[in-house]
Amino acid sequence: MRFFNLLDYFFVLRPILFFPGWTTTLAGFLAARNTQGHLGFFEANPSLILVCISSAMVMGAGFIVNQIKDKETDRVNQKLFFLSEGVTHQKTMIIETWILIVLSLAIAAFISWPMLFIHILALFLITVAYNLKPFSLKDRTFGSFIANSLMGIFAFAFGWFALDSSFLLFIERSLPYLFFNTALYFLTTIPDAEGDKLTQKKTICVVYGIHTTIYWALGFELISITLAGIAMDWLILIPSLMTLPFYVRLIVLKNVSASILTIKFGLLFFSLMVGIFFPWYIVLIILFFILTRFYYRRRFNIIYPNFRGE
Repeated sequence: MRFFNLLDYFFVLRPILFFPGWTTTLAGFLAARNTQGHLGFFEANPSLILVCISSAMVMGAGFIVNQIKDKETDRVNQKLFFLSEGVTHQKTMIIETWILIVLSLAIAAFISWPMLFIHILALFLITVAYNLKPFSLKDRTFGSFIANSLMGIFAFAFGWFALDSSFLLFIERSLPYLFFNTALYFLTTIPDAEGDKLTQKKTICVVYGIHTTIYWALGFELISITLAGIAMDWLILIPSLMTLPFYVRLIVLKNVSASILTIKFGLLFFSLMVGIFFPWYIVLIILFFILTRFYYRRRFNIIYPNFRGE
């Protein structure tokens, strides 16, 4: 059992959620490489691997701070029970957060000074501005929307600036990914709406309701498809089109289960598309999936992750 107690402080980082960020980071790298006239298969880059490690630390630090601040909300929603149910200790989690922050900045500085600057901004957003007063963007309707959109931009920037330094081209190429990821963000506010109401969190779904939230998500999804089509960016156009039927199904059903499935399959299609160019990434996804299922089953008798609408 001691071994699983140590694993708690790894899985409290929510490592399965590294993959949505990593997928966008790898897409940013591929987009930058494509602007240089080649989009070869099965290629990697030492800086890209280091960026994936450092960005995982950034995400992990943000996830820990978010769990500390949302302890009561998580208890109401019956999720992320590591801290709310006493599985892990807050003081240890705070120490872990600082270790992750220092290591991520050290790796970023080793890659390049621009990469260090991007990491500092990302850390400020995901740990401080999103979670802590006086900002607390997670508790504000449009603050949460803007913050989550920026998180997707930073994920794309990690990959882009590992290879390319053109800022204006970065903005142009990142837009379809911004709208794709933000559409999925809207849907993430639906499952927790009831618990968020009880804890007075003003998310998009709490303030405007499930119907409006779904239509906003669909609108952003259609914008992503349009922008990707104009740019002929197949890397995001194909998964966007594959996800569209799930949005249509969601419009018809308008329930939590359909929204969760749309999120899961949207991320899956995007990851598989990126995995065409990085086969090792598919292997990593499968490995993490198996290990996470094993951990949650043995530790808590929970089947997670899964492809059900829950």
